[in-house]
Amino acid sequence: MDKLTDVNDQSKLVMVAAEALNELSNPQGADSVKNNEDLMDKVNRQRNPTVAMKSPFNIRKVNILCKLNKRENSVLELIKKKNASNLVDKFFGSDLYCNVDRSYFKNLVNKTKHVTSNIIDIWAVVLNEVEKFRSPGSVLRLFFTTQAMAPRREKSGVAIKKIQEEFLKAIKYGCERYLNCNDLSAVNLVFFPVCRQNHFYVYCFNLLNPSFIIIDNLKEGAGIYGNTTQVLFKLFCHYLKVTNHPKAQQISKCSPRRLEMEWQTSKNKTDCGIFTMRHLEFYSGVEDKQWRSIFKENGSKDELAKLRKVYAAKILLSDANKYKKDIVTEASKL
Repeated sequence: MDKLTDVNDQSKLVMVAAEALNELSNPQGADSVKNNEDLMDKVNRQRNPTVAMKSPFNIRKVNILCKLNKRENSVLELIKKKNASNLVDKFFGSDLYCNVDRSYFKNLVNKTKHVTSNIIDIWAVVLNEVEKFRSPGSVLRLFFTTQAMAPRREKSGVAIKKIQEEFLKAIKYGCERYLNCNDLSAVNLVFFPVCRQNHFYVYCFNLLNPSFIIIDNLKEGAGIYGNTTQVLFKLFCHYLKVTNHPKAQQISKCSPRRLEMEWQTSKNKTDCGIFTMRHLEFYSGVEDKQWRSIFKENGSKDELAKLRKVYAAKILLSDANKYKKDIVTEASKL
């Protein structure tokens, strides 16, 4: 019954959008401008998932024990295919992120290769899309890309005021694009993945139960962070203060806390990107049973190799990917 409801909701969305676009292209009467604005508002409102689509039974996270289905396997074959058509030279693209070609996905599925920042960034885009389908009452998470911090870590020659302004704009843009609001007042968890010295890890601000968390697969990674932790903390606290966030004072008193996890490593320097993707996907502000079981074998090589494939397929088949239709069409020919 839930599936039928979803189909009907999507059909209504298509019909509403079609009617609106038809009227927009054929305006009539003196009030056409006002009518067009109303119609566009109607279309934009309809894009949000209905309550029926926001279900606790909606599988939003990757179960590491599940096997890949036929479509996912065909997409993986397309990534590996030597003579893929020009139609799918660009494998991922969205209105928020530049096009990412096949070479980056070939690295993602290759267990001997490092994941690139492009992949972490589009994973953040995908997770924000998936977050729209969270069940009512669950925590609201917002994911930023590595670009939110990359140009701001060590700008010694740039005035702090300029850096603060850039950061404020980045937060506001993320809120407007993903949440249809101007600030973080409704957000519970804010994530900032970072790449430093070729190592990926995650910063998380918990605005529900004020805390500042570092999630890193390395047992002793603190030496890598440099001044990034301090810079991000000051920027984020400044943002909360100028936007009059109710948790501004509490967050300002927090000290960074590194999570301790059974799957932390000291030798694996290749899969930090995959660990980061897993951490972003699952962390919900508490270190509960679900969090402690995100790996069944504490991040073994086999588990990480499988996640590389599953994540590649999930990204390419996400509704956030404007090339999804092309990818599915070409993969079905294999």
